[in-house]
Amino acid sequence: MNVDAAVNENNDSIGIGGTIRNQKGAILTCWALKRPGHFDVLSSELLAIREGIRLAIDSGYPIDEIESDSLLVIRAISRVQHCFAIASIIKDINLLTSSAGYGSCRYIFRVRNIAAHKLEIFVIGTDRVKI
Repeated sequence: MNVDAAVNENNDSIGIGGTIRNQKGAILTCWALKRPGHFDVLSSELLAIREGIRLAIDSGYPIDEIESDSLLVIRAISRVQHCFAIASIIKDINLLTSSAGYGSCRYIFRVRNIAAHKLEIFVIGTDRVKI
């Protein structure tokens, strides 16, 4: 699964999106969601992962790896968070991945995440975003 997020500071919304592929690389599904509210980039990326995992579980798609082009997000998921505002999102991600038997999260370069990136840009309808 590949995910990405963008923050549109002009209208207090975020765009999150991603793709789920099979082991041969064929796309099983993709999604893009616009969420109102003021979120920072880290929270937005984490929400994209959580929503992608929920979609995979609901659709019955297996996930070997969760890939994000945000190294900060991958590091946040792999560390214990006690006092961050994002701790509840990370807890959800860890609970969902372990209960569904999904693989680990890993960092990938932006060039390998273009499909997810274009989906979240499309859903918020602007090129003026913070990513």
